[in-house]
Amino acid sequence: MRKVVLLIVLLGCALGALVLWLARNSRKEAVPGAPQVVEPVAPPGRRALDVPGSAGELAKVAARQPRASEAPSVEPPARALELGGRIVVIDASEVEHAHESGFLAFTLQSGESRSHHEIVVQDGQWSAAGARAAPDAEVEMLRAGVCVLGGRRAVPEPRAALAVPADGRVDLRLRWLPAPRLHVRARDTGRELEEVFLCELPAVALGSAEDGERPGAELLLTAHAVGPSPVQLEESRDPLAPRVLFARGEGHAWGRILIDEEEAEPTLLLDPAGELELVVQGEPEKRWAQIELVSAAQRDGRSYRYVTLGERETLVLQDLPAGRYTAQARSQGWPLGSIDVEVLAGERVTAILEVGLPSTRLVPLEGILELPEEWNEVGDRDTAGLAFGLTDRRNNGASFSISSSFRILRSEMVSEEGARRLHWAAPAVRPGRYRVDLLRFQFTTDLDTGPDGTRTALISVPGLDQVAVRCVDEQGSEVTSEGIGFASLTPRNFGSWYCAGYQGRYSNPQRFEVHQGPTLLFTRANLYEQAVRVLDVGPGTNEVVFYLRAR
Repeated sequence: MRKVVLLIVLLGCALGALVLWLARNSRKEAVPGAPQVVEPVAPPGRRALDVPGSAGELAKVAARQPRASEAPSVEPPARALELGGRIVVIDASEVEHAHESGFLAFTLQSGESRSHHEIVVQDGQWSAAGARAAPDAEVEMLRAGVCVLGGRRAVPEPRAALAVPADGRVDLRLRWLPAPRLHVRARDTGRELEEVFLCELPAVALGSAEDGERPGAELLLTAHAVGPSPVQLEESRDPLAPRVLFARGEGHAWGRILIDEEEAEPTLLLDPAGELELVVQGEPEKRWAQIELVSAAQRDGRSYRYVTLGERETLVLQDLPAGRYTAQARSQGWPLGSIDVEVLAGERVTAILEVGLPSTRLVPLEGILELPEEWNEVGDRDTAGLAFGLTDRRNNGASFSISSSFRILRSEMVSEEGARRLHWAAPAVRPGRYRVDLLRFQFTTDLDTGPDGTRTALISVPGLDQVAVRCVDEQGSEVTSEGIGFASLTPRNFGSWYCAGYQGRYSNPQRFEVHQGPTLLFTRANLYEQAVRVLDVGPGTNEVVFYLRAR
């Protein structure tokens, strides 16, 4: 019996020694800090197709294993700054106001990096805890932007950037902006016009098909006389919303101006006006035709005026600037006919536009898709690419012909000068204007083939950056009932996208990605008045505060 017990004890000791030896050897083989095989995760708001893979699946990336003597490279973390201070606002009588509330916009420059921030101001105090700065930057510069305090627009004084001291305290002085006075003058003589008519484009329609060189039919109904120039404009109810005004004077054509609220005395020059009587002939597509009038002086393709013909045979287009135009008839993007005409100041010119069936002749359409530098691929080769659809100006280009739609997938494109430039081609398409969507990305533009097609089209896609929009009420409390919409203004705004909510509630802030450049941001008015902003989205932090008024 003693021999059996002794044998069991010896076997247990041997087994323990073996386990200890294996554990020691396994630790010697592992290098502290060595990266292992990882599965990348797309950053917030980034789609899975931004990471190489197929059908939205993320590819596993094996990192190079360094030798034991190599120290793992660690990115130095960004430093968090505790910024804050007081704000004093000066009115037109040079009286200082030290207890106003609202919000402050500022840009923080740290070395090579920049970040845009907007924060709530309470009782003349501001604080921006946690603003990120570059780790190696010795000096941070703060540049205050246009702000809203006491419900009015204010600008910093002086306008120069300010150095941030070690304690992060920056006291700011701002000045309220007076409402602008608009000067409406004749371009040929420079004189102030005696009888001025005005109407204002809804801010949310900026960059849309309604934003032409003259007001559309519905907006014209709101035009009203405001007396002689200069015209004292009323304070905008939404101080930071973009303001587009249309104005005309007696004997002068409509003109468009984007008001710069920082300019106290903006000027709009108007051209002498003439009239065009356009007689439209032809069947059977005539009643569905959309008539566009494009000025020879307009290089960006913006229509000066467009109107659906309907049952009419004659259109009288008034208040047109004198000059040369092309009158085009289209139906869902198909060209039905065109004519060149010259409008003379103070006269009515008559022209006959022959409208026929859309051409059945096919033309080539091809060009280059130019991607941002940070993109290696458009995405999965089977689903990513370009979608084309013949379209017209109605519904901001949302109406298009299904029968003439087609796609060019990534697998059908040919790389030129690396993966960023991709050659695409559709050898035989119907001539007309096409809406083009980059599949799986919120990017839309348009291309016109012209009568003979084109082989030199360029679709240049700006890079993506993240935007964070926070909604607060007039007391600075969080608001979660208003969804955020956004639309790029370059190229032209053909549609809007919206942040998703749940049961009428939205995260705060709402985060999403948009293409770099001017971007229209707006709330989907629910319990509060609609707010609209234009943000020039760029690399780095893009933070926005919507300061909302209850309905």
